[in-house]
Amino acid sequence: MTKNEVMQRLIDALDKNDNYAQVIALAEIRTALAQPEKEWVGLTDEERHKCWSGIDHKTCISHTRAYGDAIEAKLKEKNT
Repeated sequence: MTKNEVMQRLIDALDKNDNYAQVIALAEIRTALAQPEKEWVGLTDEERHKCWSGIDHKTCISHTRAYGDAIEAKLKEKNT
């Protein structure tokens, strides 16, 4: 659960004036805040090259899109 989702649960509990849900949400917030922030990891030149060489370069538009999609997929893989 993301920190935003945890905070939204607390807001919902406060709106409903549900003391039990508030206690649970506060505990979840404490747990979420105790987790270290993950540092963003970018691509190396070699990874960029693999993304570029792994696509079909038939047209400018399609290979540009495919390259962007390949980079996005690799970044998601490294940062989740």
